[in-house]
Amino acid sequence: MEASTASIDPVLPSVSILVARGIFYLIGAVILTSLIWSSITRLNVVVKADGKLVPRAEPLRLSVPQGGIVSRVMVDVGTEVRAGQPILEIDSFREAADAAEDRHQVEAAKAESERYKESAGILEASTVNLKQELVNEQEALTLITQEAKELREGFDGGAVSQFEVLAKERDVADTQAHLAQLRSDLNRSEEESGQNRRLETESEQTIQAAQIKLTRDIEVKRKTILTAPTDGVVTFISSLRPGRYLAANDVAATLLPGNEPLLAEVWIPNSSMRRIKPRLPVRMMLNAYPYQQFGLLPGTVISVDPDANDAGAYRAWIKPDRLSLDGAHGPEALRTGLTLTAEIVVDQRSILDVILDPIRRVKRGFALAE
Repeated sequence: MEASTASIDPVLPSVSILVARGIFYLIGAVILTSLIWSSITRLNVVVKADGKLVPRAEPLRLSVPQGGIVSRVMVDVGTEVRAGQPILEIDSFREAADAAEDRHQVEAAKAESERYKESAGILEASTVNLKQELVNEQEALTLITQEAKELREGFDGGAVSQFEVLAKERDVADTQAHLAQLRSDLNRSEEESGQNRRLETESEQTIQAAQIKLTRDIEVKRKTILTAPTDGVVTFISSLRPGRYLAANDVAATLLPGNEPLLAEVWIPNSSMRRIKPRLPVRMMLNAYPYQQFGLLPGTVISVDPDANDAGAYRAWIKPDRLSLDGAHGPEALRTGLTLTAEIVVDQRSILDVILDPIRRVKRGFALAE
């Protein structure tokens, strides 16, 4: 027994045995602590989804009522616009030609109306003169007729020659003829004056109709200036520069309304869809704001579309807890269109559970075929 002890002591002296035991206990304690830590510490199981910040409202598709060539583009894609702000202008040849023709008709009708009015005024003045002349001639006829009658009586009494009687009777006949001519001229003047007044009235009606049509064409021409119906951000313009033809009711531009709250629109892969549901917490990393400097943007899943798109991805909507990030120079306001990667927390698992996963998979893989 002593010989055995003597042979071991040189190899493992008593101090070395204590050290070995200490190391063994230390390793055991580390393992035990690791097991306890790995069973307590929880890891977030996340589903990653890419997307961007947008209003939830559907984009407004803006069109022009009449076709034409794009003559001016006032904004760019991504421009924030106010309600009523011009976006682009259409040069509508038909409305411009119609408006020019209407203006010509209005001017021609006005000139014609002035001409009829002037002519009617002249004829009316002439009618007044003719009436006065007719009255004077009627009085002269009465007087000459009386003189002719007296001369005829004087001729019958032998006091006046036949020549004087015949001369006076010719004066009566000439006055009657002139009186008849005056009546004819008066009737014609009144008729022509009335006709000119009627034509003047018709010209006025033509002017009114042409002005109404001109106003309508000008209004249509004005409508070819496409304006924003509400505040928002321009996301699409059919023509980035003048020259393109747009047919009536073609989509000329799209506008994302700016009065809607910003949400994160993300697309969930089909394979991860079963894990996604409303009220799950989310952490978002915005590509324009590195999370190492600005941190993560927290949020919550508020809804998931019931069907997938053609690529098999489901759209989910995430409400950010705030719309700003704290940077070195203060808060940075977030805006429409910022791209991001969202990490949706779908579960929490212990580290030990994660470590044991491969063993479980291997265990499930064993099977005995009968």
